[in-house]
Amino acid sequence: MHLRNLILHDYPGANTTNLTDEQIMMVGSRYNRGTARKKSDFINSAQAPIGSPIREYSPHGRTILRRRERVLRLWSQRATPGR
Repeated sequence: MHLRNLILHDYPGANTTNLTDEQIMMVGSRYNRGTARKKSDFINSAQAPIGSPIREYSPHGRTILRRRERVLRLWSQRATPGR
């Protein structure tokens, strides 16, 4: 439920069962950094060149995105009742 709420923080009304790459990156970043920072800070961080100091806001989200298939499999298992 916590991850779903983090997705909905930035994407109200989003279909949380079918996430875009940006949404996956954002939920990973929000999980690590919280909700105080603006969404645009994370987007800019993820798009910044390697070595840029602003990239420090999104490493967790970028890691989650690189492991997308595995993470989505785990999320779907948690969403299944009885697991």
